[in-house]
Amino acid sequence: MRPDATNARHGQLADLELRHRRRARCEDRIRCAKDTGLANLPLHDVAQNQIWLEIVALACELLT
Repeated sequence: MRPDATNARHGQLADLELRHRRRARCEDRIRCAKDTGLANLPLHDVAQNQIWLEIVALACELLT
């Protein structure tokens, strides 16, 4: 078996395609979370920032 761009030694092409799609979905959700407000913590108190992160998580769930 010849090496390919993924450095995978075994597996079907469909398996590799699925792995790449899952990774792309994960990266898309991370980008979306950063755009929604995860990129910065605007408040000074830890408890307030925890609330901010919960709001960001809720917004991401609504978007997906």
